[in-house]
Amino acid sequence: MRGFEEAARRPRAGPGRLRRLLLLRPPDGGPAQAVRVLSWPALAFNGALAWWVSMVVDGPPAFFGPDP
Repeated sequence: MRGFEEAARRPRAGPGRLRRLLLLRPPDGGPAQAVRVLSWPALAFNGALAWWVSMVVDGPPAFFGPDP
């Protein structure tokens, strides 16, 4: 029970962690700004790649209509 009580006393993850995860805080320097600039296109590319792979594996989604 001690581990549960310690976890209960710790502050819960708030918006600070989400901001850090999404890189929404102000960049501190040149390298931090470069990472922030490159992370969003990389995220978009990964999403497009995942969508393309799902199209190849499963075919087009139903909202595209039937296959010709």
